[in-house]
Amino acid sequence: MATLSDYQTPLSGDSSVDALINTSWLRPQPWPDDGTITWSIMQTDAMADLYGHNAPGYAPMNASQIDATRQLMEHVEALTGVDCVEVAPSSEAEIFFGTCDLQDNTVGVAYTPWKYWHDGNGTITNFQTDAFLYLDNSDPGRFSTDAPTPGTWGYTALLHEIGHALGLKHPFEGDVTLSDALDTMDNTVMSYTVGSEGLPTEFQELDAAALDYLLPEGTLATEPAADTTDTTTGTATPEPTADSFAVSAAVTKEWGSGYKAEIVVTNTSDHAAEAPTVSFDLPVEVAAVWGADLVGQDGHTWTVRDDDTDMLQPGESMRFAIKGAGDYHPVPTDFSVNGITVPDAAPVEVASAVTSQWSSGYVAEVLVTNTTGGDLLTPELSFTLPEGIDTLWNGTATLGADGRWTVADDTAGAVLKDGETWRFAYKAYTDQPTLPQDIAVNGTSLDDADTALAIADLLDQEIVIDVSQMHTTDVPPALAHLGAGHGAGWDEDLAWEMDMDGAFAVSERPTLPAFDAFVLPEPAEEVSSARLLPVDDGFLV
Repeated sequence: MATLSDYQTPLSGDSSVDALINTSWLRPQPWPDDGTITWSIMQTDAMADLYGHNAPGYAPMNASQIDATRQLMEHVEALTGVDCVEVAPSSEAEIFFGTCDLQDNTVGVAYTPWKYWHDGNGTITNFQTDAFLYLDNSDPGRFSTDAPTPGTWGYTALLHEIGHALGLKHPFEGDVTLSDALDTMDNTVMSYTVGSEGLPTEFQELDAAALDYLLPEGTLATEPAADTTDTTTGTATPEPTADSFAVSAAVTKEWGSGYKAEIVVTNTSDHAAEAPTVSFDLPVEVAAVWGADLVGQDGHTWTVRDDDTDMLQPGESMRFAIKGAGDYHPVPTDFSVNGITVPDAAPVEVASAVTSQWSSGYVAEVLVTNTTGGDLLTPELSFTLPEGIDTLWNGTATLGADGRWTVADDTAGAVLKDGETWRFAYKAYTDQPTLPQDIAVNGTSLDDADTALAIADLLDQEIVIDVSQMHTTDVPPALAHLGAGHGAGWDEDLAWEMDMDGAFAVSERPTLPAFDAFVLPEPAEEVSSARLLPVDDGFLV
């Protein structure tokens, strides 16, 4: 027999989820077990009818507010798999939408009253709860609550209050809270602090994890099992091969103590395949998984399973995300799907070019750009080079017994961030220069065709003019202003450098900046903190 405590939401044990769980939001009663949530646009204040509490200055939503509400409830449906059904205003619903006079700079509120009946011995005989959501109508133009479009406070406030209506709380309230570093809108729309990405227009990753815990199994999240027999021939589908699946992975969000990586597994065959069980290598702790179930770990190998789908049809994809712990943020690698190894994509792009040449030798520069979508720890490039390496700049070179050269970044603890470029150069002696061939990066082979890109095309930052065979009197007129003092003692290690803006300098060859010098920072943006101010009349805000 149920008592009141049976209707209170238990914590999950995951602190990042529990920091958003409103434990007074009674579960499992608020949502039907069939995976459907009904909602309605109120014409009159249903809270007054059901609970005897009048929202001050109540008015129905206008057309713009209704459109925004429908957009966001569709987002909830797509995110959770729960079927969100709009019902007529006069019908019973679980969530009701309207507007009222909130004043005091409050943008929106969600109120979740409940009542119950018992038999006198503490046993619950009937329980009722609903959610009522209101946008402010006292000064609607102030926060665009009258026209809540993506990017406005009105739209974000509506999303925030829907979170409350679904059972989420503020991350700074209660016994379990988020750290200050995580308590921003970049991680949860329930925060009061705007993050670097501005006002959110959809639930963030921590919200998604909490809603996955709170809401019932969605009817839309489960697809019917597919028949694996070819109806025209009566034969079973072929066994999958390494070419049957494609996997892409990328780091999509980072914070001080962790990060989020998203993985997409696509059935690239012509036949239905069993719902994927995916294993991958990741040398950090997997603190959480969204969109799949974590079913195993063996050292750095993690295994997840899609339990919502029996079969993956041709062209369909399984999408899931992981939360990694720590300040090192690598992308998952070494994937296998249903026990079949799927080749990794090349971890980097490599470009090389001869930048200086004389009769007996040359200098070439090599650029290694991280394209994994995550961190690349201690990049190491191995290749063949018939003429060998005489001098190397910005790295260390070793020659193996197999005749392959290996060049490593010599920066202690070097980590190449996604999109960053490590640049090194070497000098070799031959009258027939070649470039590195048969390249592998951290053990993964690359296509030789990818290495023929010209550095000038890749960076468009510098033109190097070879003057190793040039006499002082042959200095280009444009460089003559540098003075005769630079003319003496030139040898094959000296070259003129001309920046694209027309500034010139001469120095020992080559002049190489740090390996990440060519990564252009994003423009700085001032982001002000903003708060959704509470009210004092008992509403949840």
